[in-house]
Amino acid sequence: MREILFKGMRVTTGEWELGNLHVHLSGMTDIIPTESGCTFIEVDPATVGQYTGLRDKNGTKIFEGDTWLIDIDDGLPTEGYIEHHCGTFMLVDKDDTELMEPIGGHVTTIVITGNIFEVKP
Repeated sequence: MREILFKGMRVTTGEWELGNLHVHLSGMTDIIPTESGCTFIEVDPATVGQYTGLRDKNGTKIFEGDTWLIDIDDGLPTEGYIEHHCGTFMLVDKDDTELMEPIGGHVTTIVITGNIFEVKP
């Protein structure tokens, strides 16, 4: 059984929080860090992404919204982001925004580089 985990960007600091998701009736969204069990940290709901259950070639957990690079030339686009679509997590080409294919077969060749919500200098 895969680990159910979410991450979201803190409203106050812009830092990432990982844990369980809690959405209030008002729409306010919290992450409850798994190690705390009772601390609710408000996150921007637009930044929340679910853990895919997979790790990249470096062992980094892969979440919906993460950006990636492919480090070999296998005919796929070389960079993009992760999107949940029709019940599976897909690699999406950053330039074309076309859904590519399920992430599963590429975890040994991709490297997570960030997230679509992070501001790049």
